[in-house]
Amino acid sequence: MSGIDSSVLLGFYQSQLLASPSALAAARVQQQQFAASRKTGATSSDNPPWNTPNTNDAKQDAKVLGTTNFLDTSKVPLSAGASSDSKMEQDNQKLFALYSAVNTLSYLAKMAQKGTATSGQLAGLNDRFQTGLAQVEKYLSATSFNNFNLQAAKPSDTTTSTATVAFGSFTYATKQLVTNANLGNALPGLSASDSFNIGIKKGGVTTNVAIDLSQVPGPLNLTNIITYINGELSAAGFSTRVQKTQTGGTATSNTNATYGLQVTPGGVEQVSFSAASTPSLYLVGSSGLATETKTSTNVATSAVTTTAADQAARLTKISGINGAPTSTFSVSQKTATGISAAEATQVDASGNIYIIGTATGDFGSQLNQASQDVYLTKYDSAGNVVFQNLLGSSGSANGYGLALDPSGGVVVAGASTAALTTTSITNGNNDSFVARYDASGNQTWIKQIQTLATNQSNTVSVDASGNIYIGGSVSGGVIGAGQVGQGKADAYLAKFDSKGKLLAENQFGTSGNDSVAATATAADGSLYVASVQNGHAILAKYAAGDITAAPAWTQDLGDLAAGGSIGGLTMANGKVYLSGSTSNGNLTGGGASIAAAASGGIDAFVFSATDNGASVSSNTVTYIGTSGTDSAGDVTVAADGTVYLSGTTTGTFAGAQRTVQNVNNAFAAAIGTNGAVKWTQQYGGADGVSTGKGLAIDPQGSSVLDALGLPRGALSLDKSVELTNQTTLRAGDSFQIKIEGTGARTATITIDQGETFDSLATKINAQLGGIGKASVNYTGGGENLKIHVNAGKTIDLVAGPGDFDALSRLGITAGVLTAPASGSASTTSTTTQKGVTPTYGLGLKGITGPLDISTKMGADLARSTLLQVLSNIQSTYQTTNAPPPPAAMPGHHGGSANATTTSQLANYNLALSLMNTDPSNAVANIQQIVQNGGKSGDGGLSSLLSALGGLGG
Repeated sequence: MSGIDSSVLLGFYQSQLLASPSALAAARVQQQQFAASRKTGATSSDNPPWNTPNTNDAKQDAKVLGTTNFLDTSKVPLSAGASSDSKMEQDNQKLFALYSAVNTLSYLAKMAQKGTATSGQLAGLNDRFQTGLAQVEKYLSATSFNNFNLQAAKPSDTTTSTATVAFGSFTYATKQLVTNANLGNALPGLSASDSFNIGIKKGGVTTNVAIDLSQVPGPLNLTNIITYINGELSAAGFSTRVQKTQTGGTATSNTNATYGLQVTPGGVEQVSFSAASTPSLYLVGSSGLATETKTSTNVATSAVTTTAADQAARLTKISGINGAPTSTFSVSQKTATGISAAEATQVDASGNIYIIGTATGDFGSQLNQASQDVYLTKYDSAGNVVFQNLLGSSGSANGYGLALDPSGGVVVAGASTAALTTTSITNGNNDSFVARYDASGNQTWIKQIQTLATNQSNTVSVDASGNIYIGGSVSGGVIGAGQVGQGKADAYLAKFDSKGKLLAENQFGTSGNDSVAATATAADGSLYVASVQNGHAILAKYAAGDITAAPAWTQDLGDLAAGGSIGGLTMANGKVYLSGSTSNGNLTGGGASIAAAASGGIDAFVFSATDNGASVSSNTVTYIGTSGTDSAGDVTVAADGTVYLSGTTTGTFAGAQRTVQNVNNAFAAAIGTNGAVKWTQQYGGADGVSTGKGLAIDPQGSSVLDALGLPRGALSLDKSVELTNQTTLRAGDSFQIKIEGTGARTATITIDQGETFDSLATKINAQLGGIGKASVNYTGGGENLKIHVNAGKTIDLVAGPGDFDALSRLGITAGVLTAPASGSASTTSTTTQKGVTPTYGLGLKGITGPLDISTKMGADLARSTLLQVLSNIQSTYQTTNAPPPPAAMPGHHGGSANATTTSQLANYNLALSLMNTDPSNAVANIQQIVQNGGKSGDGGLSSLLSALGGLGG
């Protein structure tokens, strides 16, 4: 038997159960009691939404599809009042609002169940569904009831964090290098003239083991290279080894297998790699659609295809930049859900690549608390992730600026609408932040601008002494004490020392809109600032980094005109280079000559000027453009004076091809010392769409190591176990444990810097005592936190303050943990315990993971789950509004049942056994039986249907 809709089977179960004589009799008594209680009680004027069925027509479809606010709480009394009736009525109206929202979700799932729904329509329905589901979950977590607790999950005695800390690795694995079909062939990109060194550090001494590929016996295939390398390491007396790794293939066939390298350091040996090299570029931006896109595909039927947003941040390594540029690798930074985009990048002296950007989803156990958060990723030169951290904002945050710290690590800057420190002053507007991270990804400090004025930091630079400069814009007030507003939005600069202490601020501009867009520092400590002031591009120098003094010189480049902006700024060999976008084909402020003319419309440009100390001389302006719209990202300069530019175009550069016309494509360009364009490279992406933002150059970035997937420098294998590094937890985040019943009390658990799962479990156990236990739970690849309560005990895990909730960052849902006393097995509500508030669970969780209606099966499961949730809301309403139980009725309470009743009981018990003995688990178990029916035969389904059919007598 296949193709059964589990929601239909569930409905059949419920109808048969309710149709049994005993159920009908009980229902009549309960209905009479309930009706009597409603005549004068709090529920006398209630009109529950389940009394108004869906119309199931085009009008209802349109209403549901147009829903953006799923929770209508307009009928919920603002005050609970003092009487028990008024408190009950407030609870009821909250339940009604919740029921209506879930009913809308259920209707969306029903629409997705239609056989005519296309993949594009399913994606669109799922986007709406996820929006509504998020609203419902947020409402449940934030709403309190007067007479009971209500939570998404069924009450349980145990909870486990979804955030985990991965175990450290003792090996390094490269990307896959060759397919099975080519395993015996020479690896691409290698020649007998190539060589490299493997550095082995042991006992404080580093020995370089030379790997000369001309000495490899036979072709330069993976097997021969591995054999040769291991022979050289062994001959040098080291136990470090390399071996072949395999991905794909089966036990009987390796046809689809691919292979790579794995490096296993021996004992205490530390391994590094080096080779003769040439420069490379690292281009960051995004690939894919940032928003859902709808395309009409059938004019006759007006059918619409919906392409879901799939934008992911992307890093592309470009080698051969001195002649024929080629892409060495391209890696995406995909979140579990949502989208991401990279904004800026830097490369350190060891070839590690740092990237800052924004993301709306999670990166592993970095659980996103915001509608959009800032992320920081570190890659080695081979494109393997070293660490990937989220800032931890709970509002909306953007990351724009990234700079290397001369003492190691990086400094980042941006803006957040939520407080990032316990001392922050926030009011929901953007506030600038600057934070320092060490080379292992630990945040050493973070500062947020203390003002209620709206502001954001667009850029950050660090000088050789470790002084930090940020710049951006401020509106609706001043950036700090002693500053004066100049007009609409003002530009500002702020200076911090290496420990994050604020040293100086400067707010400046015109009567129009002004903003600092980019900064750069020189070896002598000078700060260069590029700003947009009233539409003009302004370049200025602050000698010795003194931002409170007048600039040593200022140069107005001219009006950027419509669509104009500044992209980046860099300083090299006494010259300043500024990139941007403009529709002004004569941006020649200070007498700059045009080295390459504009193409018309909006073009990218690079402006160069010479710093003469107390004055500046404009040199050239180079326009880079197509017949489309072209915008500039960042700019960087090589040792030979070649200027490199990143950007985005809707056109097509000479020699390039694109798969989709008139959409954004990333590009990189090289400009000679005379201002002439040497080459351009254009890059597509998912759905044909990409953007180019940050750009960095590594003078030693390209070598033979690229072909082997090996990184330059030392292998980084150490993994931190600190929660403030591996999750979005921050020092100062907290949650509460409310112990109910006898000896009721509330304890606050606060996260410390360097907290681990072990230390956190110890803190929790100190508060729980004999109530329960917290422990470190070891999984296949890491560890997480488990909290359990003992039989007859109840605790309430209460979320911490809005911006500093530790539970959500651990991936633990706030709510009640309860263990029934011996002999009780309730799973939908807590058992009655003295001094314990009743808790009801809705079961708003899919049995195979989060609810999702992007597929037909997902829609089926979501629909049946939501039908049970609706039933549970009704049950909660009926239970919490029920009158006290009546006195025992006279009659017979013993003896033998007749044959008919005995048969009904047998069928009932069989049905329960098939559904895991508990009627409240009916949904989950019916879903499992339906899912497994096609695999294990129809026995389970047939037995279940037969048993359910017998319930009605």
